[in-house]
Amino acid sequence: MHLVGSPEELAQVFDSARERAQRYFGDGTLYFERLVPGARHIEVQIARDDHGTGIHLFERECSIQRRHQKVIEETPSPALATEHREALYLAALRAAEAIDYTSIGTIDFLLDQAGQFSFLEVNARLQVEHPITEETTGIDLVELQLHIASGQPLGLRQQELRQEGHAIECRVYAEDPETFLPSPGTITRLDLPDGTRYEFGYEEGNTVTPYYDPLIGAARRF
Repeated sequence: MHLVGSPEELAQVFDSARERAQRYFGDGTLYFERLVPGARHIEVQIARDDHGTGIHLFERECSIQRRHQKVIEETPSPALATEHREALYLAALRAAEAIDYTSIGTIDFLLDQAGQFSFLEVNARLQVEHPITEETTGIDLVELQLHIASGQPLGLRQQELRQEGHAIECRVYAEDPETFLPSPGTITRLDLPDGTRYEFGYEEGNTVTPYYDPLIGAARRF
């Protein structure tokens, strides 16, 4: 990715970006996105069945990131006014309908400082941060995803859904605390306090290898 502020800058980076894309991915196609300074990253959790019924399960904010990787997520977002929230939900549902989406997923947006939002992407999967939605809605999203995959109707109506409370997730990475660079090795001690929901792929004594993402788990508080 290159940040471009003028036609001159575009001319300087275009060929090198295309050459790297071709070398790394076998495809030199480039595309342009509008820069949204100071944007917040808001994703809307959606579910849609084979019968054309779709619902949203409210939003999550994941603006706190490092190297384009999420670090902290929360729901509901503290940045959304009521009118913006409802417009965001409607846009997400319309997007899912337009592509005839089926399953669990998120429609992601960038929210600018004036309260306007722009489409970012569709994540066609169950996100790492889905448990904070589960805890504030009481709905098991894994079960719901399997329910949809079996061809059954959602069995949920939008007007029946409620979000209660507030939830925050913190991702736990195997990183050097000074440089935040990946730090593989053996986990010699892992203390997980009570009163928090955890999903971890590692236990004390396991080895974190250098071959994959340093994310080893996530902790959620409600």
